[in-house]
Amino acid sequence: MQTSTQQVHPEDPTLVPASDAPVASVESLQLREAQQPSATVIELEPLLAPAPKAHAETQTGDAPADNATWRKFHNHGIPEYLARRYWWAYLWKVSVWFFDHAFIINTILFGNYYKLMRAALSRLDPKFDGRVLQITCVYGAFTPSMAETLPNADLHLMDVADVQLQSSLRKLRVAKGASAAGATLSRMNAETLAYADNSFDMVVIFFLLHELPHDARARALDEAMRVLRPNGKLLIAEYGELGNTHVLHRVKFLRNTLEAMEPFLGRFRKENLVEKIRDTASRSGMAVTDVFHLPVFGGFYRVVDFSMKPAVEAQSRAGKS
Repeated sequence: MQTSTQQVHPEDPTLVPASDAPVASVESLQLREAQQPSATVIELEPLLAPAPKAHAETQTGDAPADNATWRKFHNHGIPEYLARRYWWAYLWKVSVWFFDHAFIINTILFGNYYKLMRAALSRLDPKFDGRVLQITCVYGAFTPSMAETLPNADLHLMDVADVQLQSSLRKLRVAKGASAAGATLSRMNAETLAYADNSFDMVVIFFLLHELPHDARARALDEAMRVLRPNGKLLIAEYGELGNTHVLHRVKFLRNTLEAMEPFLGRFRKENLVEKIRDTASRSGMAVTDVFHLPVFGGFYRVVDFSMKPAVEAQSRAGKS
């Protein structure tokens, strides 16, 4: 990778200019370019400030020792909850290499990774030629597969962790099509996106929401809706709501084991995701006009596709009907 430390702004109209950013002033911006014509990684350091402190659910009883392992990863804008809870899964180079193997990620998802990926990809129109944002990187082949499914799209991908962006960059470099080759990867926090309002025709969130504390999840959804255009689509792949029929919900030991690995999953599965998206859209002046829900693995997982309209237009249609 070639790195430039000149004070230069990327020629991307969706990125908020430094003077308009609701954060500390920008002193410098690093633009990293791949050695071959391919995706670019843009680093926006001021937008990587840690998220507002603390939510009760992110704290532990006693302050950790200064030499706690997670502290080594709590830098470069990495939120505390991510470093503390998930350093071993997403921030350590060894774990990024390990978990990105197809067999491993499919095993973690009880053999359903490819089903989930196919379900999400089935909601994409190959003729789509708009701007699409994937909020945070994911393990496996989803990102390059999405790029190949949408060959005419203007693909953007962001993540707060450089190690994750570099992993996705390697996969996009060998993916087919202009969408993969022209993808733009930016390092920023999902809770404080640097993109301008109404920048994207589609936002994709693949297995992120359950990994965020409640307040961080709300902020990330607010940001996702802010950058989504009024007639856009929001595609989410996630765990399903907690029920009483699936064996992995009913067996307490299995449920507790999974929630020990995923500390924010318990509260997420008790929430009504559709209503949360409706409320979030409403605050952004939009309305959900259509919801496509596809259960996977008996509803233990789900893919949900939300279609949006400006709230005024949706209300007008409702009045006419």
